[in-house]
Amino acid sequence: MKPTYKRHNNFFIVGPSGVGKTKLAKGLAKRLNLTFIDSDNWIVQHYGMPISEIFKRKGEPFFRTLEHQFLIDFSFENTVVSTGGGMACSAANMGLINQKSTSVFIMRNIGQIAQHLMASKTPRPLMLPAQKSSEIVLYIERQLNLRLRHYKQAHLFAYLKPYEYGKQAIEKIVHLITK
Repeated sequence: MKPTYKRHNNFFIVGPSGVGKTKLAKGLAKRLNLTFIDSDNWIVQHYGMPISEIFKRKGEPFFRTLEHQFLIDFSFENTVVSTGGGMACSAANMGLINQKSTSVFIMRNIGQIAQHLMASKTPRPLMLPAQKSSEIVLYIERQLNLRLRHYKQAHLFAYLKPYEYGKQAIEKIVHLITK
């Protein structure tokens, strides 16, 4: 059952790694004349260490604590936030996201996500480097099995088709949040 929500002037974009959350959130912020924040970049700037280093030195649980602290401290207005793929994956975090924003779960088909992850230069701490396409697909499927129940708590859902990139995808999200 979808949570009910009060419309906010903040929007959190949630979904799996490689779905295009950051690019979509940047475009959405520009389209709506709002501020853009990438939660991962915010953590890097405030903690002073790349996420891959945080994972290596402190571990995933510590990084998840930093994500949770970001949500507790979040006090921005008129902002679109792109989240890391795991930020929404606890009841406490998803509760804060839904309390402080209109949340939008973005999804694409697994093949598209795999292609994007293989082509991406962005380090993904939970993915092993130089994985084969079939291994990446299995990784995505495992992550979705673990995380989908959390993503489904988002207020809105946008399934983006293979041809829906850039302005088309942004307009689809605008339509969702304004109807």
